[in-house]
Amino acid sequence: MREFYQSIFALTNEKLLDDLCNKSEMRHLKKGEMIVSAGEMQEKLFFLNRGILRGYYFDEDGKEITDCFGIRRGTPVMPSDSLQDTLIAKINIVALTEAELIGLPVAVIMELLQQYPEVLKLYNKLLIMQTEEHWGAKQAICRYKAADLIQWFKKTYPGMIDVIPHTYIASFLGISPVHFSRERNRRQPDEKGDCAEDHKD
Repeated sequence: MREFYQSIFALTNEKLLDDLCNKSEMRHLKKGEMIVSAGEMQEKLFFLNRGILRGYYFDEDGKEITDCFGIRRGTPVMPSDSLQDTLIAKINIVALTEAELIGLPVAVIMELLQQYPEVLKLYNKLLIMQTEEHWGAKQAICRYKAADLIQWFKKTYPGMIDVIPHTYIASFLGISPVHFSRERNRRQPDEKGDCAEDHKD
């Protein structure tokens, strides 16, 4: 855990690192295991250490809509807008692969925010990064056609298109699975080296 906080968040304060390590826990998830469900109280904040996560919600017709993915080490698992709201999860978060999380009680984080200026700085930085990532996705979905969206996804989430169900990606990009498969199969000549990995629906 010490290596995680040092290398991912660039924390150097030894007392802070001791506090974080003493109060953190490691959580191992199986593929398909839920981390939090919409409507639940968020008592702990987790950070992704390894694996792939998916956030989703249900529309008014009961259809699952993929809201986000987590793939990068250090990604905060925040189903609420921030730690300052009601702490009720607004989306469901599930592990798409075996995963490992590092968690801290929200109450502990609130204490650390008061004690250490670097924690407050890190918290604000993570909020900005999450906002930019979400807005980047929304802007891409509004601006690009399906073929360009798929290329954007491959660049933004390298390797994921080959390891997770394409129905989730299509939902995230706002296109139908059939349309996704059709456009995915219209690859450029230099992409045709990777054969039948496309059929993940």
